[in-house]
Amino acid sequence: MTNDPFSVEDYELLKTMADQTASSLLNLKLSLQYVKTKELEAFQTLSIFFLHDLKNLASTLSLTMQNLPVHYEDPEFRDDALRVMNSSVDKINTMCQRLSVLTSQLELQRAETDLNSLVKRTLADLNGAVQASLTQELLPLPPLSLDEEQFQKVLVNLVLNANDAAQSDGTIRIETKQTNGWAVLSVCDDGCGMSAEFIERSLFR
Repeated sequence: MTNDPFSVEDYELLKTMADQTASSLLNLKLSLQYVKTKELEAFQTLSIFFLHDLKNLASTLSLTMQNLPVHYEDPEFRDDALRVMNSSVDKINTMCQRLSVLTSQLELQRAETDLNSLVKRTLADLNGAVQASLTQELLPLPPLSLDEEQFQKVLVNLVLNANDAAQSDGTIRIETKQTNGWAVLSVCDDGCGMSAEFIERSLFR
């Protein structure tokens, strides 16, 4: 302790320290605001995917219900319709469960999977929901490590999009093969396709 008055240098040092403290506090405040903004963006992105999955499920159920009065007397169609409904309910429940644990990290539930069997099951669940003609060429593949639920969402999305493009008189072709050590899945349709302008300006928006 000293009773000596502060010198100009002391005042300049205190001012510098105060400026640095204020700058640090401002950076901290901005960082917290940035984190909140990123969390909001993440929630909005998750909401988009959630609504997208719900839309696909609704589309599947809607087309099944539209075909139900026409094919109700067909026991095989009724069995398929019940399977589609049960599968859709299970998927909605799973989506709700995942939304309830947003505070924890979502991880892929990988398991050794027969991709061709997964494709067949997925297409069977879509029976009645696809108006275009479906053709398959599923070549032998080794077991793959993947998340069946998430992979199935991708496949359903591709097939429903192809169905929208191909219309009722079109054709959707699903193929699997092995190329250079990679398992390849392709979903092709004979629709009109997307314009270069749409791909450049709108596709990923």
